[in-house]
Amino acid sequence: MAEKKWKLKVCYCPNTKRFELEGDSAALSPLLFTFLKEQAEKTGGVAHLSVELKAYKDTRSLSQNRMMWALLDIMAKHMGVPAMDCYIDMLSDFGQEFDYYEIPARALRMLQEQVRVCKVVDIRPGGERLLVKVYAGGSQFDTAQMTEFIERIFDRLSELGCDDPQMIALWQEYGR
Repeated sequence: MAEKKWKLKVCYCPNTKRFELEGDSAALSPLLFTFLKEQAEKTGGVAHLSVELKAYKDTRSLSQNRMMWALLDIMAKHMGVPAMDCYIDMLSDFGQEFDYYEIPARALRMLQEQVRVCKVVDIRPGGERLLVKVYAGGSQFDTAQMTEFIERIFDRLSELGCDDPQMIALWQEYGR
């Protein structure tokens, strides 16, 4: 049987001195209770669980992600290059972490599927091995970092002299 994993937002309320489920997590409360009851019944009355606690990180929103890719598409069209190249250049300028890996050339497609944000920087003699630069990507950004990243994309578009009507509409929507 597959292991069930629950991702819940929990907050401590100083007034009541209790922990409470927050937002969408509160809707999972009945499901969690049912799961715990089933586990207790399977084990003779006691449910043993493993719990992992992490500080909450306010991750980037889907709307921020859509905005970023819309802007990168405009930049790519303006420069005549793929949007992924613009993304990689912006990540690099933003100071996002990266590593270099030397891989067999035939493994490139598999690496791209796994990490998504990578760029071949050198083809080794003979063409059978590649040096690839792999970035952490924007999925690691919190909302504040993503806001700054989007603002830098707007700045770059301005530096490039891009006056695409869609970019201007996005700029107005963004409220800059």
